[in-house]
Amino acid sequence: SLEINFSALKQNLTFFKKSIASKVQLLCMVKAQSYGSGLEKTALFLQDQGVDYLGVACVDEGVELRKGGIQLPILVLNVEPESFHSCIMNNLEPAIYSLSQLDLFIRELIYMKKQGYPIHLKFDTGMHRLGFSVSDTSKVIEMILSQPEVYIKSVFSHLADSSSSDKTFTNNQLEKFDS
Repeated sequence: SLEINFSALKQNLTFFKKSIASKVQLLCMVKAQSYGSGLEKTALFLQDQGVDYLGVACVDEGVELRKGGIQLPILVLNVEPESFHSCIMNNLEPAIYSLSQLDLFIRELIYMKKQGYPIHLKFDTGMHRLGFSVSDTSKVIEMILSQPEVYIKSVFSHLADSSSSDKTFTNNQLEKFDS
């Protein structure tokens, strides 16, 4: 059986909060049942500890958290068109990673008569899974500036090799991201 040491988790959170600038927000991933530790219990604990954001893999996990009383902003990494409505109804913030997904999400917001909805943009800087290519940047910006339905809450990427002792690939990703 798995046992979660919330005292140790609290110590880790304290360490990370002290390690980042006060203006930097802390997002904790609780996808996949908090990696086996229990989604709602862990999320409620993190909310009580003052984390700024939670992250989940899919809309259903975010909906479960809302039903469990979580008020924090929730980033959803994988939002499929069939779950856009539920995402919006539960005030979940989608990671948007393609022009077609962005277009479909905006269409759903128009249908639902929503404006100023927060989205997070994921750019592919080398992981080669999901994400806008760097060459899409101007088109993404143009599209978002012309649509009052959305605004950019954050921009992020996935570092594919950050634990390697050779930082060449990671530094290349960071340069692409900065541009």
